[in-house]
Amino acid sequence: MARDLGPARPEDVGLSSAGLAKVDAAVQRLIDRGVLAGAVTLVARHGLVVHTNAMGQKDMASGEPLKTDTIFRIFSMTKPVTGAAMMILHDQGLWAPDDAVAKHLPEFERAKVFAGLDAAGKPRLEAPAMRPPCAS
Repeated sequence: MARDLGPARPEDVGLSSAGLAKVDAAVQRLIDRGVLAGAVTLVARHGLVVHTNAMGQKDMASGEPLKTDTIFRIFSMTKPVTGAAMMILHDQGLWAPDDAVAKHLPEFERAKVFAGLDAAGKPRLEAPAMRPPCAS
């Protein structure tokens, strides 16, 4: 079920207004150096929005400023979504970075390792691996 996040002061949820101002200053420095054209930041905690800010430009050619409701086209979200999912599983105690991959994907139990190329230039595989593949 979708719901709007209500507003709050940072201190009401254990955050610092001064700390959030430092984040804004750091982002503004990137904009000033030309590393970013602009950025929109939003910080929420415990279901409450405590900070939003739009800095820089939406379009460098026209100089149109960013707004907090600017729509962005986002590419290649597989890694961040997978990372977020893995951290949720980690928080639930279902996964750890040192886990062997085979603990969760048994197909990797008998993984072979690349041991160079043969005389014909084809990969040579050896088993067993000296240590099982893990996430870290």
